[in-house]
Amino acid sequence: MSFYECCALIAVIFFAVLVIAAVRTLLQITQTAKSVEILTYSIPEKVDKTEQVFDMVDKTAALLNCKIFQAIGAGVALVNRLRQK
Repeated sequence: MSFYECCALIAVIFFAVLVIAAVRTLLQITQTAKSVEILTYSIPEKVDKTEQVFDMVDKTAALLNCKIFQAIGAGVALVNRLRQK
């Protein structure tokens, strides 16, 4: 084999490897795009669940700020002070 034939063979092998790498990259990009699409379809469902949790926390906080619980807290604090004396 002459020098030019070796160079041509190396160039062909390099090109084949480059094509294989490009195809694998494009397949990975396609798979990633499908995964992102599936994820974007499931986001609204998860946001709805999160909103329900935040609503529950807000209602619980409002209940704990209720005057009855503040009175109970003051009563417990008074009893604790009387016990310390």
